[in-house]
Amino acid sequence: NRPCTGFSTGTDGELLRLIESKGYEEWQRMVLLLIDEMYIKEDIVYNKHTGRIVGFTDLGDVNNHLLRLENSATGEEPLQTPAKTMLAFMIRGLCTNLEYPYVQFPCSILKADLMYRPTTEAIYRLERLGLKVLGITADGASVNRRLITLLAGDKSQLVYKVANPYTKENRHIHMFSDPPHLLKTIRNCLSNKKRQLLCKCKEIKWAHIEELYFKDKGVQTETPGLALVPKLTLEHTSLGSFAKMRVDLAAQVMSQSVDKAIPIVVGPAAERTAQLIEVVDRLFDCLNVTSYTEGKRKRKPSKDPYISSKDWRLRMRPCESFVTGCRKTGRWGTGLPSPRARLLGCWRRV
Repeated sequence: NRPCTGFSTGTDGELLRLIESKGYEEWQRMVLLLIDEMYIKEDIVYNKHTGRIVGFTDLGDVNNHLLRLENSATGEEPLQTPAKTMLAFMIRGLCTNLEYPYVQFPCSILKADLMYRPTTEAIYRLERLGLKVLGITADGASVNRRLITLLAGDKSQLVYKVANPYTKENRHIHMFSDPPHLLKTIRNCLSNKKRQLLCKCKEIKWAHIEELYFKDKGVQTETPGLALVPKLTLEHTSLGSFAKMRVDLAAQVMSQSVDKAIPIVVGPAAERTAQLIEVVDRLFDCLNVTSYTEGKRKRKPSKDPYISSKDWRLRMRPCESFVTGCRKTGRWGTGLPSPRARLLGCWRRV
């Protein structure tokens, strides 16, 4: 089948044949639904294979009718607009190496209420094919957090799971914020010099990481050729618009090597900055366990495999107490969230 937008019985049939050919047992049919929005080149082209003009927004028949109704109610001319982004749904097996790009929708302005029906229909179709949707993963954008609230129908508390209405089993769908996006959010909030945190009378500042770079291997170094943090470069400390999107740069800054080097190079004034980096590094190691031997090989217990429901990593209260112990310092604009509020928001999603 040729790629197309929206749900397709052909795609469902292809996915069903793939599952049957692999002979998956019941426990191997557990999957995650990944949702992501990607920017695309805005253009209108003619598809010679289907005879259709593609490039316009298309969020499904129901959403398209709702958008036309909204435009007619506001007096706007109901013209089709070129798509600027692509909303993609992907399937990832929990106990297998199944990776399948399931469906995509071209859109221009994405709202949570427009994402609701494609998300629920994707869950329904996958359950009908015999797969078990146990979770939904997306980045921490506000539209995705709003979608989780709509799926749960409860705004009074933090929502991390909803009942699956398309199965007879007593099963829930768990909501996950994508850890790499949360890691970038923490790094970007820390790198904004207008935002500062204070913990136990000591500041948490991005300037400490910049000082580490310049003293360790920059112009202020006293030992040319020797560095405690060899992977740290100017690109890590002077973040441009593209560097802020790179997960690898965020992971290398919020790492154990930077945590150990800051007290040695910068001094006691950067103690809380090093502690924050240690907490974030240990936390994301717990969420990135991919091997049985990596924890021993890298001497990091937080990367050991999970073998018990009483694992110490499932009760990381010291991390929570450190984050809640941070408080803001300085003046902030009216209605703007403080760095502590943003940090707590990331912690709650983690």
